[in-house]
Amino acid sequence: MRNTTISLSTFCAIISILVTSCKTQPDAWADFTRCAENTCVKEALAVQAAFLKDPKSMLAQFSAAYRKGDDHVIGWLYLLRDSVLTNPAYASVEERKKMQSAIIAAAGPFIGDRELGEMAKSVLNEIATLTITAAREAVPDNDPEAIKLVGTWVSTDDTRSVISLENGIFTETYGGEQMSRFPYRYFAQCPQDCNPVAETPCIKVIGQDDVCYVVVKSDESTLELSPIGGTGNTLVYRRK
Repeated sequence: MRNTTISLSTFCAIISILVTSCKTQPDAWADFTRCAENTCVKEALAVQAAFLKDPKSMLAQFSAAYRKGDDHVIGWLYLLRDSVLTNPAYASVEERKKMQSAIIAAAGPFIGDRELGEMAKSVLNEIATLTITAAREAVPDNDPEAIKLVGTWVSTDDTRSVISLENGIFTETYGGEQMSRFPYRYFAQCPQDCNPVAETPCIKVIGQDDVCYVVVKSDESTLELSPIGGTGNTLVYRRK
């Protein structure tokens, strides 16, 4: 019987290769689901990268989360839609269309899959239907008109209702409890997807469902906002 031996250095090299190959790769989906903020764009993009690299594995994770009643898949799609693909401030039209096409190409082959088909269709229904355009650009944060909005504002109707516009984040609190926190953008003229009734300045709060407000008045002491598509009532705030 042939006696085969290997050197200690060769043995160590083999063990090193095995250990390296067994290391767990960063779990983009787990990182995204642990992200407590509504502005987890970096984590959402990491999930997108993982999806493009291994769509079958990611669709399986999406499906498992959905079966458990976890709504993070919807949150991921909405965040990708609103903060990245349809956000002119994120990248050029060409770059965003390229990202959209890559996601469509990754999900497409799984439409007929018995286990993953429904989730693949959900991804396509949300992403493939987007119209990506060079919409009106948001005003830079250091623009004088945008700066007027920055600060903490207290409702004149109910002092428990407070909004804050700081560092591109629109935060609503009531009685000291945070109710919502989403990115916002200021436009000198409302973008088309706000469905404006006039050429007027507005802010667009970017969440699962975008909300746009016409800026009726803004100065050192007063902020007046009118929700587009709402009751038509103007919300009046005083600077805190």
